[in-house]
Amino acid sequence: MNKILRKSELRDQNSGDQRIQLIRYRESDVEELDIVELSQIPPQEGHIHWLNVIAPVKDLLIELTSHFELHPLTRDYHDVAGQRPALYEFDNHLLITARILSLENQTIRSELIGLVMGSGFVITLQEYQEDDFEQVRNRIREKIGWIRMRGSDHLYYQLLDAITEEYFLVAEHLEDQAESLMNALEAGDSEDIPARIRVLRQSGVEFRRAVSPLRDVLASLIKSETKQISKPVLVFLRDVHQQSIQLVDVGQTLMDQIKEIQDRHHLLVSERMNDTVKVLTVVTSFFIPLSFLAGIYGMNFKNMPELDWPFGYYGFWILTIVITVVMFIAFRRRKWF
Repeated sequence: MNKILRKSELRDQNSGDQRIQLIRYRESDVEELDIVELSQIPPQEGHIHWLNVIAPVKDLLIELTSHFELHPLTRDYHDVAGQRPALYEFDNHLLITARILSLENQTIRSELIGLVMGSGFVITLQEYQEDDFEQVRNRIREKIGWIRMRGSDHLYYQLLDAITEEYFLVAEHLEDQAESLMNALEAGDSEDIPARIRVLRQSGVEFRRAVSPLRDVLASLIKSETKQISKPVLVFLRDVHQQSIQLVDVGQTLMDQIKEIQDRHHLLVSERMNDTVKVLTVVTSFFIPLSFLAGIYGMNFKNMPELDWPFGYYGFWILTIVITVVMFIAFRRRKWF
């Protein structure tokens, strides 16, 4: 079981990870380019421009803000998203800050993202080289569905839908981990169970913290009545919102499962501890009368007839054995062990 990996700082100015990918498309054609400078983006009417920026540094964010005439808040999307994902409406564009949870080689990766949408363009700001939107690219390339026949708002919806789909994969992974942990607990394989419970609980809390704001963002987007979103796309967004509500319920169910696992583990630990204490108590009880006898005959009084008795030593051991057997039978009848 792995912790959720988070990265909350932008790359420095000398980072080699920065990359700008452009997909420009319309119903009849699609073009994909790697961009070095924003000045290389030739404006073309009738095309939708999707600019995916990976590991953006501050200078590039400032240039993006100027090139697309965006609100200055866009260049600080990372700091804003670190506080709480939210929706920001401006005159000519929308900004959504969110957190993506995705599953990669059985490891849950957490990533802050900014999604900007205006007339004829969408900008996605990601932290990692790993691509969370390949399925959206494939829909554009293969002309699947309505994506190449509608505007930038439909692409915006597709990206938000892709984010929720990743959440469902993560939720399924966490549920499998919870089931595996419960099975290990019932099987008595408890060497690393406390650590696994802590990791799973931390992952569950991260999941719930990420999905709850996403639900609120989608609700705000639907209620905003912004001109940037057309009515047909609004219908699709309501479906994504319903999925986010379902994800919140899944997150709560997962936390309930984790709580049940914790309670079950504590119960098993208590039962084992009670059994250990019971055994130790029974063993101690056997030695109480024996210690009493040894204490008496260990005293240095001169007038102790048993000390001069030739069979005193053997008598002591016979008495000790008789007391032990009687106590053993009495404890067994009372089912103390």
